Amino acid sequence: MKRLGFLFVALVTFAAGVMLKRASSAFFHPAETPAEVHSSIPPRPQSSHNVQINLRRSFRDENGVVNAEFNVMNGSVEPLLYLGYSKGDHEQWTVRRGNRSQRYSPFCGTGLEERLLAPNESVNFKVYLGPEGGKLQVGFDFLVGLPRSKQTIWSNEFFVPDL
Repeated sequence: MKRLGFLFVALVTFAAGVMLKRASSAFFHPAETPAEVHSSIPPRPQSSHNVQINLRRSFRDENGVVNAEFNVMNGSVEPLLYLGYSKGDHEQWTVRRGNRSQRYSPFCGTGLEERLLAPNESVNFKVYLGPEGGKLQVGFDFLVGLPRSKQTIWSNEFFVPDL
């Protein structure tokens, strides 16, 4: 009987994790019916280790939450590894506003895998930036090269107007 109780608790915990992942995906990666947010500072490529991070667009979703899409180009000779649920999904990023920063990482590890951004390959990542506008930078966490050294590679600063 005791084993059945433990099995039931494990099943409920697993189901709760799956539901939280789905809820967080809807919250952090909302449906795209956004109004474009125009930046007054034109995006410029950021180069770190020959990795370019270009802001493609930023927008507010129907709830007024700012989201952004970045193109990341690995111009180096070393592979970049990152955690994601798919090739175009990066699950470890940081948003910096002046001297404040907010780190984002996945709620659920189910389906999360190491992904590869090979040399001379690019990928688009969508990220949640929060409700505030202002001057922002976004940093993506990567494991770089064979030593797999963890590095955060930052975009240039860009501006999102407040509501």
